[in-house]
Amino acid sequence: GFESRPGHQKKHRQSQAVFYSFQQGGKAMNYYDQIQREIEQALEKQEFDQAAFLVRKEMEMPYMPFAFEKFLQKAQREIRAHAKTNAAVSFSDEQLMAMLEGDEERQMIAVTALGERNLRVYERDIAFWLQRDPNPEAAAMMIDALADQAVPYEFTYAQNGLFYTFYADAVTPVARQIGVQKALTLLESALARNPGLKEMARGRLIHEAFMRLPLAIEEEEAEMLVLENIQAVCTMMEDRETYEQAKKMIETTEAV
Repeated sequence: GFESRPGHQKKHRQSQAVFYSFQQGGKAMNYYDQIQREIEQALEKQEFDQAAFLVRKEMEMPYMPFAFEKFLQKAQREIRAHAKTNAAVSFSDEQLMAMLEGDEERQMIAVTALGERNLRVYERDIAFWLQRDPNPEAAAMMIDALADQAVPYEFTYAQNGLFYTFYADAVTPVARQIGVQKALTLLESALARNPGLKEMARGRLIHEAFMRLPLAIEEEEAEMLVLENIQAVCTMMEDRETYEQAKKMIETTEAV
């Protein structure tokens, strides 16, 4: 399992880059449109590590539109084709360890590349990095990858003066957390008639789940989590009526 150090309270890290819809040409761009655009731009600029990071994160999620899944598969093929033709210039272990000490972008690229490798080989280096207040987004993706590979090693994650000690093989990856799956199911039904708000809330919810790692979203937290995220996006869009309808539907569902 995992624990916070004595004297420190467990923290629920807030998203540092909450996903909202973006305005383009007067029309709201939903979460999937925005992510697809970011992946397309990364591929155009030949920023294949950034594209791979975005694709990997989305492919782990249990829910996505069929057309978006097809786009991700196509992007994945393009990324893999690039990797095969550019194997000679792939990052060495030394380069990746150095990149973990770099800025946010370099840390994210390093984590993405390491996530495709056997992390047991790098467990000591990763443990050292996690203890030194790494970029929260990069750390969340690394912890999720460690959990996905069930690395049987003890890590301590330091962030803003708080410390979490955990065994990676005892952490549940975001996509397999019961609380996340329940929250997404509630969200699907509550905002079925408003796909734009639904995808905004979905992106926000998933991001929050990543940022809580190594802590998991528990099943009993699902209702509160989904209501908080629906309220946040409805407040931003000044749509209180939709929030009240969703709240009533969720509370009715949970009361059954």
